[in-house]
Amino acid sequence: MDDLKPKQEVHKSGWETLESMRAGFQEAALRMAVSGDCDSPYKRRCLAAKKQSEEILARAQAENRPMSPWEEEQARILDRRALCLSLEVGIDESLTTWEGEIEQALRDGKPLAPELPKMLRKIGAAGNEKAQAMLRKYFSPEARQRLLNIA
Repeated sequence: MDDLKPKQEVHKSGWETLESMRAGFQEAALRMAVSGDCDSPYKRRCLAAKKQSEEILARAQAENRPMSPWEEEQARILDRRALCLSLEVGIDESLTTWEGEIEQALRDGKPLAPELPKMLRKIGAAGNEKAQAMLRKYFSPEARQRLLNIA
């Protein structure tokens, strides 16, 4: 029993582990999101949010002081925004891939994956305009009629 840590130390080390895991996840997501050219508005906004967060930290370090509670909160908000935007980058890239697959399947006369409209509806319901446009273009009643006339 003597080798057990006091409760406060256990909580603190657990929190530090969670924070380091969260930071590692965010960094991995950001690396994936911003790899390649910065051709997406999501990528540009993601990079801008991450840069602003880093500037807050750098300012405090340059002044040789810890971040104030307000600065910590702002950096956390910006990090969260960057993470969300990096997820949007992944969704945007997936939609671009799916659209290419749809076009190829239509050219080859092959059936589309039955899960595709459901996934697009879910993403579109969350407000993604690209998914909504794809639903109108490929899965609306008018689009189905047009595709039947082509075949």
